Amino acid sequence: MKKILIVIIIFSSVAVFGPMAVKSTETVKESPNNKTISVAGKKADYSENNSFKVKLNSGKVIDVLTEEYLIGCIAGEMPITYDDEALKAQAVASYTFALYKKSIGGKDYDVTADYKTDQCYLTEQEQKEKWGENYQVNRKRLEKVIKSVKGEWIAFEGEPILSVYHAISCGKTYSCGDVWGKDLPYLKSVDSSFDKLSDDYKSETQITVEEFCEKLGLKTDNAGEPRIELSKDKNNRADKVTVNGVTLSGKEFVDLFALKSQNLEITVKANTVSITTYGRGHGVGMSQVGADKLAKSGSTYKEILHHYYSGCSIEK
Repeated sequence: MKKILIVIIIFSSVAVFGPMAVKSTETVKESPNNKTISVAGKKADYSENNSFKVKLNSGKVIDVLTEEYLIGCIAGEMPITYDDEALKAQAVASYTFALYKKSIGGKDYDVTADYKTDQCYLTEQEQKEKWGENYQVNRKRLEKVIKSVKGEWIAFEGEPILSVYHAISCGKTYSCGDVWGKDLPYLKSVDSSFDKLSDDYKSETQITVEEFCEKLGLKTDNAGEPRIELSKDKNNRADKVTVNGVTLSGKEFVDLFALKSQNLEITVKANTVSITTYGRGHGVGMSQVGADKLAKSGSTYKEILHHYYSGCSIEK
């Protein structure tokens, strides 16, 4: 209950990013791969949970058994090539996320299959299309992984946490407060240096000056390089980007150019704008690449979860 009261206080001014309701209490929810935060009002009884109502991208709502849901979720969220301990950590984080979402209630579904809103879920047909001839092998592997952590969820003071996660950090994770403006005690900045070893840690986007300006709605009649001012926060994330007097927030700029993170650099040379990004995703909570690197170095899934979610316990 103490945790819930903390959440009420710090998120009361923030809107938009099987349990049973037993008491009205304000809680918050946010997407693991996006930045949306929403406020709702239910406390849940976290007893055995057998299924989730999932709203597919088509709009159809289906009832999915928990094990099947987690298979579909991990299939869409984490590479099957990752270490078993990383996959276990993802299973527990995804289950916790869905439990929390279900506890909010108020809709005819518990969680969506849209990673921009909640977390990804691939149907059995979508899994077959993604994995092809490896479908059966990959399914059996995930079934084994999920059974090994069945019913386990991440708790802070007896309640499921906002178990957000992302693909690759910039070398450390960010605190919830630094990214979304309000803090949570278990979403603190922690070391994730292994991420820098990933082949996908650094990405480059190149676009002509004309295309760059057109995207921003700027005229390109006059020759010359655009005047670009990049303002950063204390974590080296783009806070504001101003081009020829037009200012966008860092998030707006990233969304407009479909970039992988707000940790970025911009250079202009020979009529080409080059944007270099570091990491992938919002950077809060568990780094999936970091989880895999830790697993490969000998860490268990519980050690991985304790590392990325400060002060939490694993309940069952």
